[in-house]
Amino acid sequence: MTDATGLDACLAACARLADLPLPLDTAPPVLMRLFRLAPQDHVFFFVLHHVIADGTSFGPLLDDLARCYGSRVEGRRPAPRRRRRRRRLRPLGGRPGRPRRSRRLPPVLAGDVRRRVAERTPLPPPLDGVDAERGHAHRVVVPADTTAAVRRIAGQARTGVFTVVSTAVAVALSRYTGREDLVVGMPVSRRDRTGLERVVGLLLDMVPVRLDAGPAPFAELVRRTRSAVLGTVRHAPVPEDVAAARSAFNVIVTDLGATLPAPHFPGLAIEHVEVAQVGAKYGLNFLVRDEGETLALYLEADRRAVAEADIEAVADTVLAVLAAAGADPDASVTTLAIGAFGAAAPARSPRPSGCRAPTSR
Repeated sequence: MTDATGLDACLAACARLADLPLPLDTAPPVLMRLFRLAPQDHVFFFVLHHVIADGTSFGPLLDDLARCYGSRVEGRRPAPRRRRRRRRLRPLGGRPGRPRRSRRLPPVLAGDVRRRVAERTPLPPPLDGVDAERGHAHRVVVPADTTAAVRRIAGQARTGVFTVVSTAVAVALSRYTGREDLVVGMPVSRRDRTGLERVVGLLLDMVPVRLDAGPAPFAELVRRTRSAVLGTVRHAPVPEDVAAARSAFNVIVTDLGATLPAPHFPGLAIEHVEVAQVGAKYGLNFLVRDEGETLALYLEADRRAVAEADIEAVADTVLAVLAAAGADPDASVTTLAIGAFGAAAPARSPRPSGCRAPTSR
């Protein structure tokens, strides 16, 4: 237990701890701290290395922690969680004992992704003089009326709100980078088998998704994004003979799902607190969370790659696109988000070497 002088100092210490590398030669790679703010006020902070857990793991992990705490309060040993009977699982794409076969990619991925997926999204040149607190995050809330419009667009396109927001992100990235054809990384959950719903572990694949922000009605771009996401998910993980299997993405779009319900710890009042982002795993990471009446968009960025003013401009552009598309989903994206965004974005800066011009198919 560590004494903290106040909540701000505690959260600053948590941010520094979150940016520390976790050694992988010890088991398990987990960091835990309990801070005491007052005799009856504490902050419990823990960090899990991604090699042992994904974002979905936090739900069952917190539930298990609350269950064990309740048992200790009652003076008894925690009962082991009831396990489901396990069935023999076959490897994806083949029979037991046989090597897995490469699967054919759909047309939306096959030719273009094989050639271009290794390219990173052409963000502006790195910034100089950025060492400490290289990461930063920006959170925006989609207003309730715009969220309702996003849900209507999603229903008409027979998709989810994440797809609609991803389309708006593609439009914002297009204005920021000067490209209409983008390939980003998307984490795809692999909890599609019975018995994996409550498992704590890294059960996801990072797959390439081609986002189209060309001159077309926003509703049409949503349908294209839906086809691209479904096609990629259906063929995840990417076969090893495709360049995408070895690509290091610098722009990620992540679906955080719905807000987790607060776990019940007997005798304790639990409150979630936000920890500032001081590290950065990617150049730019968009995270979408469904909070019920509103949607939340988190933008995490590496200060060495994206300036803070650009982050705010990109976030404001996403909100502007969603608001305009909510009013008229059939409006062309060329009429959306024209305004102050260009003040922070690079005005069609030259593409980095190795990046090809957008191609039409």
